Amino acid sequence: MSIILTIIILGVLAMAHEWGHFIAAKLNHIFVSEFSIGVGPKILSWQGKETMYSLRLIPFAAYVAMKGGDEDKETEDDAETETAESFLTAPVYDADSFLGKKAWQKIVVMLAGPVMNLVVAGLLFAAIFMMMGMPSNSNILGDVVENSPAAVSGLAAGDEILSVNGIAISSWTDLVQAIRENGGEPLQIQAKHEGALKDFFVTPEISAEDGVPRIGITQAVKTPNVFYSVYLGFKETAYFSVNMLSILAKMFTKEVPLELTGPVGMVDMVGTAMSYGFINILYFAALLSINLAIFNLLPIPSLDGSKVLFVLLEKLRGKPIPPEKENMVHLVGIVCLMALALFVTYQDILKLFS
Repeated sequence: MSIILTIIILGVLAMAHEWGHFIAAKLNHIFVSEFSIGVGPKILSWQGKETMYSLRLIPFAAYVAMKGGDEDKETEDDAETETAESFLTAPVYDADSFLGKKAWQKIVVMLAGPVMNLVVAGLLFAAIFMMMGMPSNSNILGDVVENSPAAVSGLAAGDEILSVNGIAISSWTDLVQAIRENGGEPLQIQAKHEGALKDFFVTPEISAEDGVPRIGITQAVKTPNVFYSVYLGFKETAYFSVNMLSILAKMFTKEVPLELTGPVGMVDMVGTAMSYGFINILYFAALLSINLAIFNLLPIPSLDGSKVLFVLLEKLRGKPIPPEKENMVHLVGIVCLMALALFVTYQDILKLFS
């Protein structure tokens, strides 16, 4: 089951990535001959007004065939007929070709894939917040741990704490501060319990781990609305993106060990996430989507980051890099990435039997 789920997650994330390229290409009036979900032999297809939409056999990938793109790269022979003076000017490509677009348009199309992965991550996190809720800073108890000092005193989930030792309490922050400042001394807690005011006497337990006094209560959870959930989702995406970039930088400086996971390791991770429930699967998918976005932005040949770099180099040179040379660089990159994937997969298999 974890294998099937891994394929589905990878397929959805790959499709979202390519959908970003597709939408950006369309908005910039680039001809797209095909949008494919999956790669390999074609299972079925539908011809749209301009683009053919297809479903192919291998589901954990996708691609967009743009005119002048990787799947349909033009060469100078596709440009207008050369003249004796053509070596002094840049070749002219069709207006609906990727190669015929301005530098900023090419960059937008290339960045749209990783950006779409970040959008997917943000929406997945938003869904998690809506399903799980978020800690509330109210003075109402979320839960009371069984056999804890609070439970023994009679406090219950839903009680509204009004004061601690005569000090007014209006938030969870106030409550935690009042308990900690009192140390391990007995507390007189006034609360609204079952609709009536009542005093409870509680003696905190000092945690052996950190020396912090606790009485065994948890925060209430509130469910944010859709808009706030989306805001929190993208805030979480930004946090993890910065964190992953920081870890990546530390890997390059050898402050942290380089760790790579291939398909086999990913199946194992999905299996672990499944054992903890649906929310954890969404969480894993969101983190994987962020990883995919950041990885694609690296200046590694064949990835979006390197294609953006080529566009910037062309801008600095003042003339395009011959497509056949760029294609060769990307081909070498693909071969290297495939070799790396095989090596990582081999390492993952060894870990399973170690």
